[in-house]
Amino acid sequence: MTWKRKLRWIAIVLLSNMAILGIAGYLVLHSQGLHRYVLAQIQKQVSEATGAQVRIRDFGFHLSGLRADAYGITMRGSEPANAAPLVQADQLMVRVKIVSLLRKKVDLSEIVLRHPVVNFTVRKDGTTNLPTTPPSKSNSSTCPFDLGIQHVLIDNGEVYYNDVKTPLNAELHELGLEIKSGVIGDGYDGRISYRDGRIQYGETKALPHDLTASFIATRSEFMLKPLVLTVGSSTIELDGQLQNYSQPSASASYKITLHPQDARRALKNDGIPTGEVAVAGSLRFQQQVNVPAIRAVSADGRLYGRELTVNTSDLRTVIRNVRGEFKLFNGNLDVHGVEADLLGGHVTATAILQRLDANSTGKLHVSVQAISLPAANVAVRTASLASMPLDGEISGTADAAWAGSAKNIAAQSEMTLKGTLTAAAESARIPVDGMAHVTYEGRSNLATLTNTFVRTPQTRLEIEGTAGQKLNMKIRGQAAGFVQLRMVALFAICLQLLAHEVAQKSHPFSLTTSPAADWLDAAVEFPSLGDVVIRRQRLEFPGRFPGNFRAGILKRAKKLLQTGI
Repeated sequence: MTWKRKLRWIAIVLLSNMAILGIAGYLVLHSQGLHRYVLAQIQKQVSEATGAQVRIRDFGFHLSGLRADAYGITMRGSEPANAAPLVQADQLMVRVKIVSLLRKKVDLSEIVLRHPVVNFTVRKDGTTNLPTTPPSKSNSSTCPFDLGIQHVLIDNGEVYYNDVKTPLNAELHELGLEIKSGVIGDGYDGRISYRDGRIQYGETKALPHDLTASFIATRSEFMLKPLVLTVGSSTIELDGQLQNYSQPSASASYKITLHPQDARRALKNDGIPTGEVAVAGSLRFQQQVNVPAIRAVSADGRLYGRELTVNTSDLRTVIRNVRGEFKLFNGNLDVHGVEADLLGGHVTATAILQRLDANSTGKLHVSVQAISLPAANVAVRTASLASMPLDGEISGTADAAWAGSAKNIAAQSEMTLKGTLTAAAESARIPVDGMAHVTYEGRSNLATLTNTFVRTPQTRLEIEGTAGQKLNMKIRGQAAGFVQLRMVALFAICLQLLAHEVAQKSHPFSLTTSPAADWLDAAVEFPSLGDVVIRRQRLEFPGRFPGNFRAGILKRAKKLLQTGI
């Protein structure tokens, strides 16, 4: 027999077998009894393999396209019978491709899942509604790139996450995923997206957000290009790549544009500033054996914001020209170049945090220059501050350091005042300057005030003492003239009012005068924050001043201290 006749007979046999299989398949698929039997077997096999209760409303085979369709799929885990099932889907379509009849090799060619709805629950005890999957009978694993899948599509999906233990709720709507085999090589191109995602923690309101991302995946590399997460009017953009899945290394660039006001409704806080802040930089990760993740990650970034408006019941101001940079490397964080324009002045800051993975140490430095007191009067909505007859600027520095817990913090600050002081009934402006030195020890929770004074050419008011669980402050003032005397007296009264507001109580108060004195000496002690008591108060006025002045200022002081106005 010639080779041409052999090929002819082989073709005839193959066509005959295909015809027989087609007729048999047609009879099987169109027999109601066999259809129900096959459906029951499919449900049984899938249930045993997943550990879930699987129900399928109907199925169909299409031999011409080597395609199988399942409709009305329901998968129940360990949730109660009256609860929403773990998974529901309108349709699952699977298409296969015959690679080799001789080697009996068949690959999945396409998977399409339409309108899947996932309901995942975490109970108070930490258990979930996932089914208990039976142990696999095979120890072999298959690489996804060896499956030969050319197309995967998830269309119009929904995900509902309910964590009663945390508590945390999340929803994803219009979830879509499409993966196609690459034009060149054995990689895949993919895209994932969802809309109207919502995350709610505790009593906070849900924060709607959308996500879109495109990616390329190969056997050795995963590339993201890009991921865009939109939360209100804020956005997060991320481009990057991951290499070597067994010991991954990753690099990425990011840009975050934040509008803080987007979080007002979710956090129920109208005091959150309005404006825009942007952060841009890069991320790197290299997995290393026995190295904590924080040391394997490095990052850098730059912060910038043109204007942030703060508007609360206590404060109304605008923060302008916000800038800063940071760098994270080997578990150490360096924040530098932080600056902003505030209250007519300028604020700068730096911070260094080392060994974030262990007993960390930190240093912080803050500097303020030329903060305007009139601007502060306008910004701070406090009547007692607005009534201060003081104009000028405040500058200073503060430094803090700690090791381990923040309870071990030690801080010190130095502030200076330069300005002018004007009495309520006087048009003359009196030069005034001052200085404050404050130290704080976190272990003892004690703040100490030393070398703190306010002075004019003819007056001086000194304050010293400690504040902690008990408040022990001493105030001493001296003056050598009629106007200066009233200034010191009123300033001492303002300090009294401040202590009165801290305690939120009314306390008896008395004043005495001595007509033989030619100077003023006011001394006050407050033994505790919880019970402000004026132990000693002595105001002595020069005898040459008329008695009605002495009586008037005493009356005013008593009224201020008793009524707070």
